[in-house]
Amino acid sequence: MIERTGSLKLVAGLALLSLLALVFVFGPILSGLDPTDQDLTRIEAPPSYQSWFGTDELGRDLFVRLAYGGRQSLVTALAAGLTTLVVGAGIGALAGLFRKLDGVLVQVVDLIVSISNWSFVLVVAPWFLGIPGGVGILFGIVSADRIARIVRSHIQAMLANDVILAAVVSGSTKRSLFRRHFWPRLSGVVAAELVFVMALSSAFEATLGFLQFGDKLSLGLALHDAKGSVTDETSRMIIPALLLMMILLSFYLISRGVAQLRPDTLGQDHGASTHA
Repeated sequence: MIERTGSLKLVAGLALLSLLALVFVFGPILSGLDPTDQDLTRIEAPPSYQSWFGTDELGRDLFVRLAYGGRQSLVTALAAGLTTLVVGAGIGALAGLFRKLDGVLVQVVDLIVSISNWSFVLVVAPWFLGIPGGVGILFGIVSADRIARIVRSHIQAMLANDVILAAVVSGSTKRSLFRRHFWPRLSGVVAAELVFVMALSSAFEATLGFLQFGDKLSLGLALHDAKGSVTDETSRMIIPALLLMMILLSFYLISRGVAQLRPDTLGQDHGASTHA
């Protein structure tokens, strides 16, 4: 029953995220409009066939600008996920597999924890804004400590497992152990954590946009600009807010689905070896 629920959540999350990605990528292409084009004869025009969500105070098409903002959110999420995987899971795996590196890498993780606060991130964020996916890279770095600790603790616990000990005695290399034994048991936990980080990074990118940092086509900046609308502030805010909520919902469903489909099998392995 749990696996079926997890499958439904995973499918629903992937379907929603895929739909959003298609709209964000192909919507502007189909409309034939550019997010920076201005039409001063159609300032804050209502929704129409020509401009599906209307136009802003400079006559720019809101649908196209929001689609580009949605792209920015997904790029940020992807960059954050990849960075967290490389930095966090990489440090955790090395610390768990190589005892000689454990102490040094634990200090690196502690350093990441010490700088993982909003004040520090907001100060250094402008340095990353010119890099494609830079906000996601920054968020991935400061979020790497949790997944590093998870991977490290799981690997060290699994090293005491009878099956792993037998593989070590038989001469298996660290690389072989990781590929054949550790990663199959860690992949579900790591995937769930990565998707969670991706969701948080999208929210963080929108927050920077709302504070008028970051990309000029952010969903967060669209929310900020809507505050200055002289026509209908509410409708201008609802659409970007809904898009952001749908992005976060898709990541949440994927994360929960992965977590339920791939439960931690560490306890099962220990139980089996103890019973044997």
